[in-house]
Amino acid sequence: SSFLRAPPLLSETMAGDAGGEAPSPLELEHIIGYAGTTPQSLQPHVVDADAMIYYVSSNVVVASTKDPHAQKLLRAHTGMVSCIAQSADGDYIASGQAAPAAERSGDAWVMVWSYREGAPVYRLAGLKGRVLAVAFSRDNRFVAASDEEARLYLWDMQNGQVAHASRLDKPATFVTW
Repeated sequence: SSFLRAPPLLSETMAGDAGGEAPSPLELEHIIGYAGTTPQSLQPHVVDADAMIYYVSSNVVVASTKDPHAQKLLRAHTGMVSCIAQSADGDYIASGQAAPAAERSGDAWVMVWSYREGAPVYRLAGLKGRVLAVAFSRDNRFVAASDEEARLYLWDMQNGQVAHASRLDKPATFVTW
């Protein structure tokens, strides 16, 4: 007998980076639903008037405002997505996550995605627990994020390296430039 093989998921292609998860034989076609439990969890795309961006569980969804089945699922997070932001020119999306309970390190990643390709550009490390806020600088040179343990990180978008890290007096729930 023959079996149909679904195309590889983004999470499968990044399995080496995301903890070596086994490939899934199923492909998630689209997501129905939206919880809306945090501010700015649903955003119109800053350039593409026919697109909106939101998150559900560990997925970032880029969806058409005209066709509910036209979705691009950005899948590389190992925990629940906790915040999203877009670059001023609309070329990039950043998404922060909560560290999964099974991960002892407590690492909370920030993923930077190419909007056009729906592919990861960087997986940024340094934060712990849960990412509370993320934002791009106006010139797209940097991305900043904060966590629930009062850390604030800035990464250089030209190379994905940490440009600055500091500890705040209390957690920052909003980051802006």
